Amino acid sequence: MFVRLEGAVTRGARNLSKAGLLLLISFAACTLLDGLARTFLHYPIDAVRDLGGLVTAVAISCCFPQGFLEGANIVISLIDGFIPARAVRILETFAAVMTLVVVALFACAFLRYTLELDRAGEITPLLELPVAPFWYVVDANLWLTMLVQLIVTARTACLREIPAKPERHSAL
Repeated sequence: MFVRLEGAVTRGARNLSKAGLLLLISFAACTLLDGLARTFLHYPIDAVRDLGGLVTAVAISCCFPQGFLEGANIVISLIDGFIPARAVRILETFAAVMTLVVVALFACAFLRYTLELDRAGEITPLLELPVAPFWYVVDANLWLTMLVQLIVTARTACLREIPAKPERHSAL
């Protein structure tokens, strides 16, 4: 059952990150159009300026689950060569649990923030669109990230093989 859940979450995280990147690329194209319209037509596209931060927050949060699943976070391994492998695994499990706790705290904080925005009827300045729906999406992505981190933590704690991190190639 864990393997099926892990597979479903992995597929969902991958598709969500693709949607987030598509949203970000679309918004970048709209920003380009806004710049061209401002320059040549002297007519800005208000929606771009009004929704910029909200759309960017949604797009970036869509990539969190995939990033956590791939272990794309920063890891400092100063003592790996000096302590036994079992101790390293215990420290990795502790770090995974702490990451899970932090993501859970962020998800709870964003939910409180979003509920306050919703209750206050917060809207965007120009288009007067409600902002809470955008933050609900961000918060849902954080809860999904927490589920992903729970799977990563379980994988780490159970001494299951952690997939190799993708090689990073430098252009320098």
